[in-house]
Amino acid sequence: MDSRVLQTQKWLNDTYGNVANFPKVDEDGITGNSTFHALIYALQIEIGVENPDGIFGKDTLSKCPTLRASLLPSSEVPRNIIYILQGSLWCKGFSPGGFTGVFGPLTANAISEFQTAAGITADKVVYPYVLQGIMNTDSYSFQSTEDIYDTYRHEIQMGLNQNYGATIGLIAPNGLWERKSHKNLIKAIQIEWGASVDGSFGNDTLKKAPTLSSKTNGYVNSKRLLQWCLTINGFYLGSFNGTFDANTYNSLYAFQEFVGLGADGICGKQTWASLITSRGSADRNATALDTSTKLTLEDAIAIKQKNYTDVGRYLTNASSNGLDKALSLDEMEILIAVGLNVFPIFQTIGNKVSYFTAQQGLVDGLAAKETAQKFGFPPSATIYFCVDYDVLMADIEGNILPYFRNVKAALNNAYKMGAYGPRYICTKLAEMNLTTSSFVCDMSSGFTCNIGHKLPDNWAYDQFAEVASANSTINNLNYDKCIASPRKTATAPDDFLSCSVGYDNSRYSYEQVHSGIGYYQPDSKSRYSSGVKVMQDKLNTAGYDCGTPDGIFSTGTANAVNNLKQDNGLSPNSRVDKDTLTVLESCKPTSNGARNLKRRLGSHISSTATQYNIDEDILGGIILTESLGEGFVNGKLLIRFENKTFLNRTNNSDGSSVFKIENDASYYYINEQWIKTHGNGQTSEYEAFELAKNYDEKSAYESISMGLPQIMGFNHTSAGYDSAQNMFDDFYASEVSQVSALGKYIVTYNDGILLSACHDRNLFQIAKIYNGNGEVYKPILEKGIIDYDNAL
Repeated sequence: MDSRVLQTQKWLNDTYGNVANFPKVDEDGITGNSTFHALIYALQIEIGVENPDGIFGKDTLSKCPTLRASLLPSSEVPRNIIYILQGSLWCKGFSPGGFTGVFGPLTANAISEFQTAAGITADKVVYPYVLQGIMNTDSYSFQSTEDIYDTYRHEIQMGLNQNYGATIGLIAPNGLWERKSHKNLIKAIQIEWGASVDGSFGNDTLKKAPTLSSKTNGYVNSKRLLQWCLTINGFYLGSFNGTFDANTYNSLYAFQEFVGLGADGICGKQTWASLITSRGSADRNATALDTSTKLTLEDAIAIKQKNYTDVGRYLTNASSNGLDKALSLDEMEILIAVGLNVFPIFQTIGNKVSYFTAQQGLVDGLAAKETAQKFGFPPSATIYFCVDYDVLMADIEGNILPYFRNVKAALNNAYKMGAYGPRYICTKLAEMNLTTSSFVCDMSSGFTCNIGHKLPDNWAYDQFAEVASANSTINNLNYDKCIASPRKTATAPDDFLSCSVGYDNSRYSYEQVHSGIGYYQPDSKSRYSSGVKVMQDKLNTAGYDCGTPDGIFSTGTANAVNNLKQDNGLSPNSRVDKDTLTVLESCKPTSNGARNLKRRLGSHISSTATQYNIDEDILGGIILTESLGEGFVNGKLLIRFENKTFLNRTNNSDGSSVFKIENDASYYYINEQWIKTHGNGQTSEYEAFELAKNYDEKSAYESISMGLPQIMGFNHTSAGYDSAQNMFDDFYASEVSQVSALGKYIVTYNDGILLSACHDRNLFQIAKIYNGNGEVYKPILEKGIIDYDNAL
């Protein structure tokens, strides 16, 4: 009990107790909201607010006088207002020396102490916004703690008061970053950016955000705001000087990297959004999602096609609302078959404090473990238990922690435990060694435990935007977008344990599916089907390579099926039905290389053929004969180094010491051993080529055949190049250049002899001119021509 607070309370009741609707206060000497409510109500009476309500709002602020030290009250400032000021100072913890109704030196000193504590100019003048800051229970005292960020947050709060307080009001600089502090930060940002000042951060504010970097001139205040935001997010401990220095750059880069933005050290709109609100920008690309909708095969295919990799699904239904959101065995089979990773979520209610009890933790832990095992989640999986409401700090010790302790006990190491919830809850649970991963509900940016808190160090998924079905680009699916961190926990298809029968492709023969009975689809259990094996044989024959036919509908087969369907105007959904087999049966025999070549370069081969009056299938056949239709291998230009050519062309006698031909095999000498030039794919070809360049670079380039047409470097002039190296560089740029060069080469080689053979379709002569052995290469060329012609 404080005697001065008691004196204030008695004065309020004595002075205004008979005024209608005045909120009398308990005379207990204890400062509280009710006392300040009465003080504000009294102030509103004195300054003529039409409908007093005890809330220091805009109307009160506009009518409030500015108070200065004076020995005597004046008509402009009634004595009661000074009593109200002094009473408010006593309740705030600042001593005005007495309760006199006179604004004397001691009251002025108390005002100066408050102004100093607030971080504003200590001029002893009580402006309306200063009085507004006094008349509440917010503590303006700061005590340093072990957390250095408390001190920096205190400094930011002082800075907000000093630079913006007169416009937007004061906040308590106590080092605790709460809703009021964050709202004033947003208001300061809106002032600097010329946005409407309402303390709510949305698209209208974001679109005015400047892009800041180390090269940006000016914008000192916005740069200081950037430093403040980085500190609030736990990434900056430096001077708030408004300079984009190395410390600011490094802190910004580290923040971007941590939250999953493209780290570049430049603060653009997406970075500003992530700094200011937990949800960040809804336009960010996501690779994970969660949904309460049961997913069909079409849904899963659409998710995969939108480049999502991880899907969060609920293990059970809610106990109250009747929504059927639980994962099913058929759905799990689909997700695995399509190749999506899955992370399990457990929530029956979890949206109010009363749910979280120690007993409920035991119940939920056991239910989650049993259900996850039914679906085949391995022990390495993490189950996310949901805290899906605006948690108050008071809820944590008594409710949240006991619940999670017992969930962990019930799981008993069968699975890892994760938390879905606001940032601080996830951080606290991780610090208590209760969870290993966090799924953060950052979409709820107004949650108390999201405001002013950084993402937990163990965050795996960051949920930041809800997509309603009306706006969905994924099969009208309602879902939440999530950023997946490098610590993502979803279980990959290959890691699931055998748990269910699922769809068995062996139920139906090839003939039955072709007639419309049954279908085939990817099978994560790798079960054999004779019908699938027949289909695989036919796919390979049609040029849709699915590997060695083994009767198992795995990823390779799914890819081949989808390519077939896409080429024939069917939806590439990995499902084989009557329509799929009908188009498969209509396909002519070809090779996978021919099909890929025609799909990739068919239009350019066609235009080149037209330009040089060469049959298109001849061009395609030559390319398939020479390179199987691939001009690059693992991103490098396809080459073949010819020892004999190099030894014949080089003038460097030392070449024979590192290159030789023995028993019709070519070798090069490196690292004290002879290596076969054509013995280890492109690795040995390039190693020999690079070695030759060390002895005679010009001859080295002239001694390789290159790209799709495998034209020798010494034929560069016929291909339209000044040098073999220029041809190599151009071929390295694109396969289009390689096709164009083949057309020129055919036309100009040896005064048109190759062009004549092409016009006559003399395959023996073409093979002989191009490869030197017509007998060997004619049948290969002939097959290439047929394959190219048959390819879609």
